[in-house]
Amino acid sequence: MFIIVFVLFYIVQFLSENLAGNDTYLYIKLADIIKNEGLIREFPWLSAAVINENFMGLHFLYYILLIPFTFLGSLVIGAKIASIFFLSLMIAVFYAVLKNLKLKFRYVWILLLLASSTYFLTRMNFARPLSFSVIFTLLIFFSLVKKNNLLLFAASFLFVWAHGSFPLSILLAFIFFFVNYIFKKELYYKSVLFSLGGVILANLINPFFPNNLNYFSIYYLNPTPYFLTSQIAEWQPIGLDDLLLSDATILIIPFIILSLIYVFSLVIGFINKEKKLSVMPRRSLSSEPACPVGRDSDGKSGKAIFLAGVPRRRLQRGEDKEILIIISFLFLTSITFFIGTLLQGRFIDYWVPFSVMFIAFYFEFIYFDFAKSDKIKRALEKIKFPKFFPKEDAKMALICFVFIILAISIYNKASFVSQGYSHDSSKNIEETALWLKENTPKKSVVFNVNWGDFSKLFFYDSDNYYILGLDPKFLYLSSPEKYWLYDNIGKGIVCDKEICDEGNNNGKRSIKDIIKTDFHADFVYVPTDYEDFDYTNLINIMDNDPSFEKVFKNEGGDVWRIK
Repeated sequence: MFIIVFVLFYIVQFLSENLAGNDTYLYIKLADIIKNEGLIREFPWLSAAVINENFMGLHFLYYILLIPFTFLGSLVIGAKIASIFFLSLMIAVFYAVLKNLKLKFRYVWILLLLASSTYFLTRMNFARPLSFSVIFTLLIFFSLVKKNNLLLFAASFLFVWAHGSFPLSILLAFIFFFVNYIFKKELYYKSVLFSLGGVILANLINPFFPNNLNYFSIYYLNPTPYFLTSQIAEWQPIGLDDLLLSDATILIIPFIILSLIYVFSLVIGFINKEKKLSVMPRRSLSSEPACPVGRDSDGKSGKAIFLAGVPRRRLQRGEDKEILIIISFLFLTSITFFIGTLLQGRFIDYWVPFSVMFIAFYFEFIYFDFAKSDKIKRALEKIKFPKFFPKEDAKMALICFVFIILAISIYNKASFVSQGYSHDSSKNIEETALWLKENTPKKSVVFNVNWGDFSKLFFYDSDNYYILGLDPKFLYLSSPEKYWLYDNIGKGIVCDKEICDEGNNNGKRSIKDIIKTDFHADFVYVPTDYEDFDYTNLINIMDNDPSFEKVFKNEGGDVWRIK
């Protein structure tokens, strides 16, 4: 499985020489710096940001694991191979979880995962620790359902060092605790304690301690204003219509259908007078064959309950309750991530794999309980197939149809992902950054008007420093006034507020004075190849101000030196 996925996405990645996205350039560059200079505790490359002196490697473990890939020729090639490796590893872990939990149609569910969402597949192909974080959530899920507390502790611990989404380990533990209590009346507190213990210990025994705690207190305890979140694409909501009609149609339809069936079955079960109904299927996770549908374990006839087919008298069996807990755990987790995706698109990283697992578990257990039941068999036997199209051919045709649909979806999504690489404008920024590297004094401060350009500038020119990158909140937390000065300078305005009057509302200070005095910058870089950003006013001001000298120009942007 690992090799198949690796080959598939190797082809996708190397359709272009570029890396897709902006932040993708950051991680491999940091890995290279750590390899050559050791652990870094400051981040001078963002001279005005709050992380300048409070840097903590939020993805430290990922940086370390990237170091071997920095030896593969160029850093771009290393980043591409690394992204393929971790994506393939994530798919392999997903497959291993399905196999360990004894699901039968594992390859179908892998195909559904790959065919599920263009946005998900695009993000998993980024040279960022996104697929890496999914691996940890899968390991945490597996450790919870198997009640392997040592694995849960280790995965929670390492998750802290791997990715900023580590609080999800505690969330999953609480959901599992809740499900256990609801269906088994068991206070399985160990799930929460081991997860929480791993998270706390990893933050205390941390290479960046106490900077990591300072970072969390500064970043997470200060609410992010909407005008900041609106600048980051992955923080934007994904509309239900987009998921349903374009991005994740092949996934969301069965997800919604099975979710509604689950809820309806659960309601029916709880309102039953005997309160002995269950939405769980009868097949156990053990290696022993399940009892025939509609019969109790002693072989006597029993009345199968609504939908799941579990006889009332089998409810006391521990195996059945464990299956119920797994399905309910997956349902609540996938619903939680689904709501998160509707609020912020980045949660699609977790919604897709967990919704596929929910679909896989629930569908298989329904299938094995009902499609194999005597009533269903008798009903199917009554169906007459024409001689030229016998029953076995019909089954094979159905299987081929499903695989063809999934294969076409995977091909379309992979083609769309590959287009993101070919439309990248990295070449222009590369030329600019290399010019800055070769023609400016080291540690010069470059006023990068568009903070999204930082990662690429830093990748090609880490000799110089910049103003803002990665997240606009880093500058806002340092100084709201300085953030608005930075933001408004891009519009050709000198103003330290969100809402500005026309003209200059900071007295007689000039743009040159602000850039030179407040931001201590020696050069200004203005991109000109963005359709969504208009820097015409600023460019006109600098062109007509003798304090600025244009020293470099290409198709992607201009560089001015401040005299």
